[in-house]
Amino acid sequence: MAMLGYLKTPILASKSMMFPLRHVLIDNEAPRDLDLLRDQKFPKNLEKVTLLKFTRMPRRRFPQDLKVLYIHSRFKGKLGQLPRQLEELYLWAAVLKLPLHLPRRLKELTICSCGFTPLELPELPETLKVLRIMCMNFNQKLKLPMNLEELVIRSVNFNQQLRLPERLKSLRIYSDNFKQPLEFPESLEKRQILRPFTYLW
Repeated sequence: MAMLGYLKTPILASKSMMFPLRHVLIDNEAPRDLDLLRDQKFPKNLEKVTLLKFTRMPRRRFPQDLKVLYIHSRFKGKLGQLPRQLEELYLWAAVLKLPLHLPRRLKELTICSCGFTPLELPELPETLKVLRIMCMNFNQKLKLPMNLEELVIRSVNFNQQLRLPERLKSLRIYSDNFKQPLEFPESLEKRQILRPFTYLW
C-alpha cells in the first residue's frame, strides 16, 4: 500500500501507527471507508483526501484545514462547500457544477470533465498558480489571475481572447477552433498552441 502513496482507511483504526497519516482514500464501494466519512473520524494533520466512484458530493464536511482534494468519480451535481484552507483541487468527473466561490488560498486547479454540458468556472482566486482545464465543451471568457504560472486548456470549442499574466511560464492550448492572437509575456518558457483537440495530457 505505501508504495502507492496512500493508505486505505481501515488502517486508521490502528493504535500502533508511529507516523502521521497525511492522505486518506475513500472508496464509495467500500463500507468501512463510508463509515469513516459518516463518522468524520479524520486523523489529525490530514492534508489530502481522494474520493473514488462517487456519483455525488458527500454531505459530510471535510476538515477545514485540508490542503488537497482529489475527486475521481462519475460525479453529478453540485460540488458544494470546499475546505477554506484548500490549496489544490483535482476534479476528474463526468458532469459537475462548481461552487460560486473557490477557496481564497487555492494554488492549483485541475478540471477534467468528459460530459457535453458546458463547463462554467467561477471567479478564479488571485492565489492561483496552476490552471488546467480539459473539457469537451468549454468556451468561457477567462479573467486569469496575475500570479498564474501554468495554463492548460484542452477543449474542442475554446476560442476566447486571453490576456496572459506577466508571470506565466507555461502555456498549452489544444482546440479545434482557437484562432485568437496572443501576446506572450517575457516570462514564458514553454508554449504549445495545437489543433486538433486531444485528450492526452
